[in-house]
Amino acid sequence: MSNIILTTPDELRAIVSEAISGVFPKPVSNPSNIDTITLNDALELLKEHGYPTSKAKLYKLTSTGNSIWSQTIQLF
Repeated sequence: MSNIILTTPDELRAIVSEAISGVFPKPVSNPSNIDTITLNDALELLKEHGYPTSKAKLYKLTSTGNSIWSQTIQLF
Protein backbone atom coordinates (compact mmCIF):
# COMPACT_ATOMS: atom_id res chain seq x y z
CA MET A 1 0.00 0.00 0.00
CA SER A 2 1.20 3.56 -0.81
CA ASN A 3 2.29 5.92 1.90
CA ILE A 4 0.42 9.21 2.23
CA ILE A 5 2.64 12.26 2.72
CA LEU A 6 1.34 15.54 4.07
CA THR A 7 3.08 18.68 2.86
CA THR A 8 2.48 22.38 2.42
CA PRO A 9 1.77 23.91 -0.99
CA ASP A 10 5.19 25.62 -0.99
CA GLU A 11 7.01 22.37 -0.26
CA LEU A 12 5.02 20.62 -2.99
CA ARG A 13 5.93 23.36 -5.49
CA ALA A 14 9.61 23.00 -4.57
CA ILE A 15 9.48 19.21 -5.00
CA VAL A 16 7.74 19.43 -8.37
CA SER A 17 10.03 22.24 -9.54
CA GLU A 18 13.10 20.24 -8.59
CA ALA A 19 11.80 17.16 -10.39
CA ILE A 20 10.95 19.11 -13.55
CA SER A 21 14.21 21.06 -13.63
CA GLY A 22 16.10 17.79 -13.91
CA VAL A 23 14.14 16.81 -17.03
CA PHE A 24 13.64 20.08 -18.92
CA PRO A 25 16.29 22.72 -19.60
CA LYS A 26 15.74 26.15 -18.13
CA PRO A 27 14.18 28.57 -20.62
CA VAL A 28 16.53 31.15 -22.05
CA SER A 29 15.29 34.71 -22.31
CA ASN A 30 14.50 35.76 -25.86
CA PRO A 31 16.85 38.59 -26.89
CA SER A 32 14.75 39.31 -30.00
CA ASN A 33 12.34 41.52 -28.05
CA ILE A 34 14.12 44.70 -29.08
CA ASP A 35 12.05 47.86 -28.97
CA THR A 36 14.25 49.90 -31.32
CA ILE A 37 14.92 49.70 -35.05
CA THR A 38 17.45 51.31 -37.34
CA LEU A 39 16.35 53.61 -40.12
CA ASN A 40 17.43 51.15 -42.82
CA ASP A 41 15.64 48.28 -41.08
CA ALA A 42 12.52 50.43 -40.73
CA LEU A 43 12.58 51.20 -44.45
CA GLU A 44 12.97 47.50 -45.25
CA LEU A 45 10.13 46.55 -42.90
CA LEU A 46 7.83 49.14 -44.45
CA LYS A 47 8.76 47.94 -47.94
CA GLU A 48 8.00 44.32 -47.00
CA HIS A 49 4.53 45.36 -45.84
CA GLY A 50 3.68 47.37 -48.95
CA TYR A 51 4.76 50.84 -47.81
CA PRO A 52 7.86 51.67 -49.87
CA THR A 53 9.27 55.04 -48.85
CA SER A 54 12.56 56.91 -48.68
CA LYS A 55 14.70 58.10 -45.81
CA ALA A 56 13.76 61.70 -46.57
CA LYS A 57 10.03 60.92 -46.50
CA LEU A 58 10.35 59.02 -43.23
CA TYR A 59 12.34 61.88 -41.66
CA LYS A 60 9.73 64.38 -42.85
CA LEU A 61 6.83 62.32 -41.45
CA THR A 62 8.45 61.94 -38.06
CA SER A 63 9.55 65.58 -37.82
CA THR A 64 6.05 66.87 -38.52
CA GLY A 65 4.46 64.45 -36.08
CA ASN A 66 2.65 62.51 -38.81
CA SER A 67 4.40 59.28 -37.97
CA ILE A 68 3.96 56.50 -40.46
CA TRP A 69 4.29 54.08 -37.51
CA SER A 70 0.89 55.06 -36.15
CA GLN A 71 -0.61 53.87 -39.42
CA THR A 72 1.64 50.85 -39.88
CA ILE A 73 1.41 49.41 -36.36
CA GLN A 74 -2.31 48.87 -36.83
CA LEU A 75 -1.44 46.27 -39.49
CA PHE A 76 0.28 44.03 -36.97
